[in-house]
Amino acid sequence: MTTVFVPVHRRMMEFVLERADLIEEREMPSCLLALRAHVNGYQAILKEWETGEISIEREDNISVVNFPGQELADYAASVFDRLKEEKADLLGSTAKTDGSQTRK
Repeated sequence: MTTVFVPVHRRMMEFVLERADLIEEREMPSCLLALRAHVNGYQAILKEWETGEISIEREDNISVVNFPGQELADYAASVFDRLKEEKADLLGSTAKTDGSQTRK
């Protein structure tokens, strides 16, 4: 857990925070907020693991917010599709402009 998932999830959260200026929505998407809550939820638990204060009850050893895997995948796919459409529109506009200029 601490050698695979925690570092990967932390890096995902850092990446979102470092690139937040690229988010087009007016509000932070809920899946990104859930990612941050999930990662932050493990901070206290990791401290307990480091000190050996681990509860026997499983509920005490996990983040209160589940990792939003499917929500993140859906969000990433929809944003990627939207950006590809915008790119195609821009390239289509550029191609039409370039084509009309070369015909003159």
